[in-house]
Amino acid sequence: MGDRRVRGALARLPAPDARGGASAARRAGLGRPALSPRLCVRGGRVPGRRREHAAGLFVPGAPEARAGVVTVHGAGDDRRWFVRHLPIFHEAGYPVLLFDCREHGVSDGVGRGISFGIREHRDVSSAVAYLRRERGLVRVAVIGTSQGGASVIMAAASDPQIDAVIAENPFTSVADLLRDTHGEDGSPPRPLAGLIAFFVAWRAGGLGLPSPLEAVPRIAPRPLFLLHGTADRKIPFSHSERLREAAGQPVELWLAPGADHALRFDRYPDEYRARVGAFLARWLGDARAADPVGDCRKPPCQRIKPLIQTKGRKVRSTRPSPPRGGWTPSNGGDGMQARAGRCRTATRWTAPGRTARS
Repeated sequence: MGDRRVRGALARLPAPDARGGASAARRAGLGRPALSPRLCVRGGRVPGRRREHAAGLFVPGAPEARAGVVTVHGAGDDRRWFVRHLPIFHEAGYPVLLFDCREHGVSDGVGRGISFGIREHRDVSSAVAYLRRERGLVRVAVIGTSQGGASVIMAAASDPQIDAVIAENPFTSVADLLRDTHGEDGSPPRPLAGLIAFFVAWRAGGLGLPSPLEAVPRIAPRPLFLLHGTADRKIPFSHSERLREAAGQPVELWLAPGADHALRFDRYPDEYRARVGAFLARWLGDARAADPVGDCRKPPCQRIKPLIQTKGRKVRSTRPSPPRGGWTPSNGGDGMQARAGRCRTATRWTAPGRTARS
C-alpha cells in the first residue's frame, strides 16, 4: 500500500515548465523506479538566495541518519532524473534531497535559462546547507550529471560543507564544451566558442568565476569520483580525463565502454550501483555514524554567511526553531506532498526580511 502511495506521489510531480524545455527524464520514463514500500517522500521548498526557492523532494533515510546525498540534474531536466537512483542511497540508509535547479522544473527563475553551472552551483550549496541546518546531517555528498556534474565540482571548490563529490560526464569549461561539439546539434562554430562563453559568464554574473577545470584542484583532499561514457557525443570523455589530471590528487575515474551521454546507469546498472554505493560507503560510511570515515581530511570549515537576515518573526510551527540568522520554517505546502508510513505533510520554508546579494 505504501509503495503505491509513493509511486502515485512521484507520478503527480509537475512537469518542467517552458524554461527547462522537454525533460529527458520524462521521455525516458524515469518516474517509475522500484521503490521500497517503506520509502517516504516529503515535498518542500529549499531556500536559496535573493528569496528564490528551489522545489525539492526530501527522502528520509535510516532513523537518526547523520549522512546524506544531494542530487543535481542536468540542463533542461529536473529532479526526477535521479528518482531511479533512489534505491542505491535508500538501501544504504542515506537521506536524499532531489531538487530542481533555478530556471528548471517548478523552481523559481526569471527566464534567463541555463548558465552552465555559474548560477546552478549556488543552488547546490543552498541544498547542502538545508540538509545540515534543517535536517541535522553532519556529512553530505553531492552527485550531479552533465551540467549538474560541473555544478557540483564548482560548488565543492568553494563550499567546505560538501564532503564527497560524484560528477557524471562533467565538462571542463563552457568554451571547451563549445569547441568540442562545434557544428553538432546546432552548436556554434569553433571560432565563436570563446566569445559565447564570455557572454554566458557575463549574463549569468559569473565573470571571474573559475571554470570546473580551474576549480577542481580546490576539492582536495576531499574525495572525487568522475564517471563518463566513452561514446559520449555531447561531452567527450576527454573532459573527465583532463579534470582528473588537474585535480592534483588520486581521483576515481570510471570510463564506461560504449556508454553515451548520461547513460551509464542504463548500460551498466549493476556496475553503476556497485561503484557508486562503494564510493559512498567508503567516504560517508554508516549513515548513522557521527564521525567522518576513511582517509579524507577536510580543510577547516569556514563560517558560512546566512543566506538571509531574519528579524525574529514568530511563526507557528512544530519544527525546532532554526539558528539565529537562518531560515524560518512555517506550516504550509506547495502541492507536492505525500504521506507514506509515518511521514508528515510537506513543509515550506519562507524567507522573511531582506536577502543578501549573491
